[in-house]
Amino acid sequence: MIWPLLLFVLGVSLIVLEFVIPGAIAGIAGVLLLFVSAGIGMANYPDAKFLIIMGEFFGASMGVGLGLMLLSRTSRTTGLSLETNLSEEAGYTNMASNEALVGQTGTVMTALRPSGTIIIGDERLDAVSDGDFIDEEESVVVLEVHGNRVVVEKLES
Repeated sequence: MIWPLLLFVLGVSLIVLEFVIPGAIAGIAGVLLLFVSAGIGMANYPDAKFLIIMGEFFGASMGVGLGLMLLSRTSRTTGLSLETNLSEEAGYTNMASNEALVGQTGTVMTALRPSGTIIIGDERLDAVSDGDFIDEEESVVVLEVHGNRVVVEKLES
């Protein structure tokens, strides 16, 4: 009997077609054809019910997977993702880096575990230690500055 196999192939094809031509009609028809295919198959081969159900599930899953793969290659998905790049070269930054801070020394105001507050001159800055915990009143030196992220290390006395 070839009808269950033909209905199965047609059902999976309609599920794939649903991703290319949306509207739910092809998808619903494909799922109904899979159910009819399973029903006819189980009626003709009652000993293979489990295999038929698993085959139908596998076929439907493959149809959805193939449909998603086709959908990602069509022009319909261009509005779903951002195509622009917000790079620093294009002028997009979260905050201008104050590179003049590199090499300056300051005092820890709140313990850096690993982040806290330091004072350089009379300016309070949020800072991050290079990995170690640094207690209050310790001297630190600025290693690097990236936007508003100031990385410091304990100044050895």
